[in-house]
Amino acid sequence: MKKLMGLLGVGIVSLSLAGCSNSANNSGSTKDTAVKLTKQDLRDKYANTSDAQANAYNAMLDNAENKISDSEYSTKLQTALEKINKQNENLDATSTNKSAARDLKKFNDFGADTIIDLKNNNGEEFNKDAKAQTKVNNKVRPEINAPHPANFNKTIKRWHKYASNQPHTTKNSIVTPDYTITITKTETTPHFESGTDLVIYYDFKNTSSDQNIEPEDEFMNGEITQENDTSIVTLNTGNPDNSDPFASLEEASQQKVKPGATVQCAIDYELDNSDNVVKMTAKDENLNKIGSLTIWNPND
Repeated sequence: MKKLMGLLGVGIVSLSLAGCSNSANNSGSTKDTAVKLTKQDLRDKYANTSDAQANAYNAMLDNAENKISDSEYSTKLQTALEKINKQNENLDATSTNKSAARDLKKFNDFGADTIIDLKNNNGEEFNKDAKAQTKVNNKVRPEINAPHPANFNKTIKRWHKYASNQPHTTKNSIVTPDYTITITKTETTPHFESGTDLVIYYDFKNTSSDQNIEPEDEFMNGEITQENDTSIVTLNTGNPDNSDPFASLEEASQQKVKPGATVQCAIDYELDNSDNVVKMTAKDENLNKIGSLTIWNPND
């Protein structure tokens, strides 16, 4: 199965249609003889591109759910890419609706780029291309009076549903199928020798059906870092001068939490400095990256 989690978990582009452009794949074959494309011709091309993208994205999801093999997935992506590129025929040559045709070609090219990004398993580029395509889509649809791409939008709903069940991070949370960690607040306190510790308060909710989970184990799978003038420093757990106010929350984090239960927890880290933000790279039990979030900003 393709490693799609990085792509599927990234805040799925607001595809109404979504996509920056890699012009290398834009074959855009055109005819030398001028033609007259009607708005209906352009609407047909728009629909064909949207349907081809829907087919490609459904294939990606089918592959992620082990419904089709990697080979079948690759074949479906190539078929979709060829169909999209075919929609560029005559767009450069039409003597009518020229502005709309130029915009539709951009729309098609960005759509083709998203397929290339899937082939390369490149989630970051996919999101750039998807956002760019959305921007062009908002211009070209009114130009040609195209209806909402029903198949495409249905596929995006399926994508959102799938992605919501994948491990991911939000502004202040780590979400997995088995648990959710939500950062509730942070505060600084003196370290017992010198320097400063950062206390992180969080809620831990066990969302599994049958596992007893220790919050601190899951939290510490991640990496807490802070930059200084020369380096990115991995922070060590702290040792506050006075841990009494949150000692009970630290103890709670070291107890197994039953399915369905939520507990308040705390953990502390020794800061490298007091000037730069502290970030967390959340990871699962196999140390695969889930996502990133900012834990503490000294300017807030």
